[in-house]
Order: sequence, then structure tokens, then C-alpha cells
Amino acid sequence: MNKILINLMIVVLFPVLAQAKCEQLIEQLKQMKKAQLSVHQSLIANHDLIAQSLESYSEALRDSSGRAYKAVETNMSKAAQSLKERGEKGQDVALKLSQQTDELIKIAANCVK
Repeated sequence: MNKILINLMIVVLFPVLAQAKCEQLIEQLKQMKKAQLSVHQSLIANHDLIAQSLESYSEALRDSSGRAYKAVETNMSKAAQSLKERGEKGQDVALKLSQQTDELIKIAANCVK
């Protein structure tokens, strides 16, 4: 009798649990989309920052007839270091996003079975 009851509970509860997992998947996919948008916006911002920095350094050199070389070089080195750090953080975020994508793919595979 217990086996029948257990089997009946599995048959009844499994679709409910599977549906809950699939609903969680949808929410997680929405969150992933937001995270991807954030990563893309960050990449765009990085490109804008690089372009603005180069323009600024170019103007400083041009306006000073090259006399501001040392100050520009110092600022360029600081900017380069900052961009490297942003790149490292971006790589960390991309790796986490990739790992989460793998997990969501596994959940999705179970939802479509």
C-alpha cells in the first residue's frame, strides 16, 4: 500500500514540481536578459570611454604643442590601468553569465522532456 501511495504521489507531484521549475526558468531567463543587457551596455561604455580619452589626450598634446607630454603620458597610463581592471571584471561577469547559461540550459532541457 505504501508503494502505491508513494508512486501515486510521484505521479501527481512530479508535473507540479516540473512546472514550478519551468516557471523559475522563465524568471531566470528574464534576469539573464537583464544581465546580458548590462554587459553589452558596459562594453559600449568602454568603447566610448576609450574614444573620449584618446580625443582628450590628443587635444592636450595639440593644444600644448607637445609640452604636456609627461602629464598626458601619466594620465594615459592611469586610464589604461583602469580599462584593464574593467576588462578583468567584465571577464569575471562573462564567465559567471556563461556558467548560469549552462545551468539554465539543463533546466530547459528538463522542461521540454
